Amino acid sequence: MQRVNPAEDSNWNALLTTQPKRSLFHTAEWAKVLAETYGYTPVCFRTMAADGEYSWLPLMEVDSWLTGRRGISLPFTDDCEPLCQEAGTFQRLFRDAVEFGKSRGWKYIEFRGGRELFHEVPASLSFYGHSLDLTAGEDSLFSCLDSSVRRAIRKAEKAGVTVAVLQSQEAMRVFYALQCQTRKKHGLPPQPLAFFLNIHRHVLSQNMGMVVLASHLGRPVAGSVYFNFGAWEVY
Repeated sequence: MQRVNPAEDSNWNALLTTQPKRSLFHTAEWAKVLAETYGYTPVCFRTMAADGEYSWLPLMEVDSWLTGRRGISLPFTDDCEPLCQEAGTFQRLFRDAVEFGKSRGWKYIEFRGGRELFHEVPASLSFYGHSLDLTAGEDSLFSCLDSSVRRAIRKAEKAGVTVAVLQSQEAMRVFYALQCQTRKKHGLPPQPLAFFLNIHRHVLSQNMGMVVLASHLGRPVAGSVYFNFGAWEVY
């Protein structure tokens, strides 16, 4: 059983490539984004089976004067399930994490993913996830959209709305400005600019993501960010 800081392990991503459920959120790059933005401490629990296959339980230690010290897998992350071949291995990793947490004074451990590994333990929160098979091709995907959505896309095209796929820091800053407007509309504070600049530095600049911006008459009107690692693209 090993405790590893992904941000300091040069072989981390190479070992991850054997995991079919891996995502950008399991990578060393994402650990660096969270550690450098928020000061969290990455700690991953890892073990290797007799056949050479690794199992992983990614966590971060979050220490706040307001909510105390705890372990989260992972903060500011939609989903980061444990990468385990079977439940027995997960239980061993989980026990090691609990013992480590006790020694560090954690109040609790929070997991975001891997629901099937916890059996009868009730979830504190539930969320919807959406997966879209992109192998069908653009025409087939477009035909599956709701008719009102197809009309809106055609209307945007006729109005001269253009879309650009970018990886520059400037594109990330444009997206952030749109993000701030959206969060204000929802009555929520935006994440810090440093979060998005670190995403650009560690993710987009490594060709592991992109910013998609839509503009009308030269003015940005919409944007989204995508991450990729392996066969999955995460919105």
